[in-house]
Amino acid sequence: MTSTEISAVSLPSTRRCVLREFWAWLARANSGEQFEYHRGHLIWDRSSASDLVEHERQAVAEVADTALQAAEAGFVHLVQRRNGPFDFSYLATKASCRASAAPAAALPQLPAAV
Repeated sequence: MTSTEISAVSLPSTRRCVLREFWAWLARANSGEQFEYHRGHLIWDRSSASDLVEHERQAVAEVADTALQAAEAGFVHLVQRRNGPFDFSYLATKASCRASAAPAAALPQLPAAV
């Protein structure tokens, strides 16, 4: 299995950049390649109790929601890897060619402002 991991942690903390990176990866990835769309503790980092500022929480939520929609459409499989206490890698693994041949309409459209 080929693994290409792109860390969302290393990307600028803006909703546009992280989401654009996910969409770009999804468009070019081969079956089995992976994208790390979040590193941390997703449920915590999405909540207002986290140390993240509002725009960072929104970015985390938006890319996680998009990854979930891509999984529901059959484009990716979502998994998580435990790195340590409250430290997880959230990974999208590109699905097989059969699943990725699903109609583009099944995936949510990238917002024009992104």
